[in-house]
Order: sequence, then C-alpha cells, then structure tokens
Amino acid sequence: MNYVISLLNTPARLDMFLRYNKHVKFEVFKAIDGSDLTPVGAYGNGGMGNAMSHIELWKKCIQLNESITICEDDAMLHEHFQTYQDQYKNEYDFICWGWNFDAHLWVSTDPFVSPIKMEFSQNIMRGNKQGYLSRAITPIIMKLHLFNGTFCYTISPNGAKRFLEICWPLKTTVTATIPQLGQININPAGLDSAMPEAYQQTNSVVCFPPLALCDNDHSTSTVQKR
Repeated sequence: MNYVISLLNTPARLDMFLRYNKHVKFEVFKAIDGSDLTPVGAYGNGGMGNAMSHIELWKKCIQLNESITICEDDAMLHEHFQTYQDQYKNEYDFICWGWNFDAHLWVSTDPFVSPIKMEFSQNIMRGNKQGYLSRAITPIIMKLHLFNGTFCYTISPNGAKRFLEICWPLKTTVTATIPQLGQININPAGLDSAMPEAYQQTNSVVCFPPLALCDNDHSTSTVQKR
C-alpha cells in the first residue's frame, strides 16, 4: 500500500503530486494539521503536524501487518519506482528512496568496509530532475546512517514497531551513534532528525541513486518555519 500525506487546505500540492506520480497508485492520508498541537522542543506547528502524520501511518503499518510506502506531497518518483519498490519492500525494515540534497547523506557499504559521507547540489538537482526521473538507472542498496527528509520511504511492520518505540513520544533531545561521527546529540525540529538511532537498531537502508526527488523548497513548505 502506498500513502501520500497531504493537508486538506493545500489541494494544489496534492494535484501536482498526483500529476507527477500518475504511474504509481496512492491512497491519500489526510495530514494532521499542527496548528492546534503543542510544540515539543524545537518542533514548530508544521513540524508537529508532519511528525504526527507519519507516526499515525507507522501505527497503520503495524495494524495492516504489511510494508507500506509513505510519501509527502512534494515527492517526485522515478518512472521505474514501482519495479524496485516491489523488489525490495519486504527485505528491509526501512528503505529511504530519496533525501534532501542540501544535507549530507551518511551510509555504509554492505558488507561493511567503511562509512561514506555524500554531499550533493540541490540547485543542480532541481535543474536536472525531469530528465533523471525518466532515465534508466540501476540502483544499489546501502546501509543507512543519517539523512534529512522524510518525503519518500518504505517501512515494514517490524520497522514501524521499533521506530515507534525509539521515536515516540517526541523528544526535545535525541542521541544517536553514527559510524565515524560517534555519539551525537540532536535537538530535532522535524521527525527526520529524530530518527537516526532507529536506523542503527533496525535493518535500514538507502537506495542509491535515489528513486525519489524533492525540490525541498522552504518557501512553499508546509513543515518548515517561514
């Protein structure tokens, strides 16, 4: 099952998502509006609503007892996304299909030989995205340690259970141990920065190169503080 999280009061975002991703079937999950929620730590109201929307879908994943894919309504999926999703969705606890290009991606080879720190250009990606999303690619799976962005991932029932145990209730400070970085303390402002320890305690991976992209435009974000 595939879900897209979208606020009722932003129908244009959902319409654009469905046009971009008409090659994949989605059920719309009505996003939780954070305007009435009490912020926790560095979370703003948008971050709170976003986090609670994902958490409710983790609970649904456990209830369904099947892996689900969760997208936010600014995700753009590769035309061969469904093929690789079907291939890998039942093999891992958590699969990151894409990440924000304005932050580093920390991964490891499998089998492990060394942690890897990747850096990207968000502006160049935005200019190349249309051609990339329709090109033939051969992605590989790598062990996930740290990334930013929760706009497209697949989670299993076991993964959802462990993520809930580690990430819920939301905390003002989280601690994670990342290869090469060691133990780090994070004051999360969004759910993505609250999840790193869950990656270390589960079979969490990233698909490289990505099968999902996101412009990550803060000026139109329903999560970022503006």
